[in-house]
Amino acid sequence: MKKILNLILFVVILSSLNCCKKENKTFKTENVRKDKLLSDSLYNREWLKFGHEEERLEDIEIYISEKGDTIYNQYKVYKENKVDTLNSEFYDLKLYKTDKPNIYRGQITLHSLLDTLKLNQQNSRIIEFLYCEQNKDSIRTTSIKSDKLNTIEFEYENFYSNQLQGVITATVWIDPKKKDKSPEDILTHYRIELLVDSYIKTDNFILEAFEFDKERKFNEFYN
Repeated sequence: MKKILNLILFVVILSSLNCCKKENKTFKTENVRKDKLLSDSLYNREWLKFGHEEERLEDIEIYISEKGDTIYNQYKVYKENKVDTLNSEFYDLKLYKTDKPNIYRGQITLHSLLDTLKLNQQNSRIIEFLYCEQNKDSIRTTSIKSDKLNTIEFEYENFYSNQLQGVITATVWIDPKKKDKSPEDILTHYRIELLVDSYIKTDNFILEAFEFDKERKFNEFYN
């Protein structure tokens, strides 16, 4: 499993910024013949609710390991009992069967404060969805990118189930319109990273590759 994680991390680092380009990398493994995405299931996903029951203020998704370590992922902020998408960071995921054996179709939408960003010569945004696919004999990563929409349509293969694991990222560069720019105002960089899972139990291969386990510790963030 560690060898696969190292190879996947190498693929992520070399990933290009071409718009809406789909890339596949395959990793041969010995005697895969079982569902590797469910073989460990080291984390349970849960949502924590903060605020009063009648007027919830925030929902936070956490991943809890077998050792009790907890990391945070998505969060939703509420105003007047409705999700305030511009002050939240979360995704909507829809999965569908297809007529092709072991092939599923999906749609993922990223919601964040970047939803209203006007894309032009001053502002640019790349959204990338990196996810895992597997057949009988191999596991591979697939990457799809878009520089226009915050919704990505995709297909994926899973020989054993419809389980999906991956990460969605948004990288933004903003060049403020100012007549007299100081050096620090020339370019502003912003990045969002969210783990993506369709099952409650998971061993998302991206979690360690992106160091979520080190940088997203729930207790350290909220204490």
